[in-house]
Amino acid sequence: MERLYDAAVAPGLWSDAITHLAAALRGAAVLLHLRFPHADDPGCAVACGIGPTYVARYSAEFAANDPFLEPACDIATGAVVAMGDVLGAKDLSTNPFYEHWMQPQRLLPTGGFVSVITRHREQPHTTLHVFEKWGGSRLDKRAVDLLRALLPHLRRAAVISDALQQESARRQALEHLLNRGPLAVFLVDPRRQVLSANEQAKYLLSLGDGIEVGNDGLQGVGPDGAAALAAAIEAVRRGSGDQVLRLSRQGERRALMVVVTQPPGIAADAEVPATPVALIVADPEQRGAVPIAHLQSLFGFTPAEARAAWLIGHGLRIDEVAGRLGVRIETVRAHLKQIFDKAGVSRQAELVRLLLSSPIVLAQPWARG
Repeated sequence: MERLYDAAVAPGLWSDAITHLAAALRGAAVLLHLRFPHADDPGCAVACGIGPTYVARYSAEFAANDPFLEPACDIATGAVVAMGDVLGAKDLSTNPFYEHWMQPQRLLPTGGFVSVITRHREQPHTTLHVFEKWGGSRLDKRAVDLLRALLPHLRRAAVISDALQQESARRQALEHLLNRGPLAVFLVDPRRQVLSANEQAKYLLSLGDGIEVGNDGLQGVGPDGAAALAAAIEAVRRGSGDQVLRLSRQGERRALMVVVTQPPGIAADAEVPATPVALIVADPEQRGAVPIAHLQSLFGFTPAEARAAWLIGHGLRIDEVAGRLGVRIETVRAHLKQIFDKAGVSRQAELVRLLLSSPIVLAQPWARG
């Protein structure tokens, strides 16, 4: 039973759990579908005594024609049902599932057991097949008793595993969105050790300019930056609210803009040693590839206007935009007039706010450097 719960939190251990179950059932062939295959989902299965090719073929070819799980069988959820009782008088000799899947593996059509462990929208979701094999040991009352005792634990483990997989998928989706945006996001513990960082944050650290990981954890570069960031993090931990600061950089590169805040759902408490703090860092030097198609769709800009608007929205002066685009300043001014009219703004500051508050900032991964 412990192996089932271990597998629930570490999916790589399901194979070991099923191998031990098959051994306890005196060498029976076991097929567990943690997620039963459907038309738009190949499912997720682990097996012992069934070859990987046949596991794959079950999902691709035979799941919809499994005579033990046909809708007409109507197996009660959580019951251990003998395969012979499911089949009744049905003749399997010409059944494709028996002929092309069971026979080549020397699996008997009777003597084994089947169970629908969980359902989703009234359809089988987690299922278990236990097959007797030609020349193998018979599954007796002891096997039935073992399966019935084990099934509630298998159900709980499957539900836990499914919930964790869904949570992992949600977390990956959120991480993907964070990685598409322009902002670097760090989560640090009270000792300023980095607990989590999105791709933009990792890139900033690789530059070692303005912010870095040193002996004392995440810190600003230089004595002033290190002290300022440490003080801001401690202030947030003590419940002083969000802290905003700038971290100077080398040369002519513009300073990093940093907001230190408490993550949602976590109360600031200096007495709780593990209370984490979030840092949101904007790099004014960072500019993504121009999402021309998105700007055209939202505002009706021409390609040239879209490029100019994107650069202005990231803080470049008109002369810098002209240099970047290789056009005259007068041309940029003409673009700017059209941009203002189409976007419904009258100042560059309004254009910046409009662009940065739009979903365009998540439209595509950001360029680096």
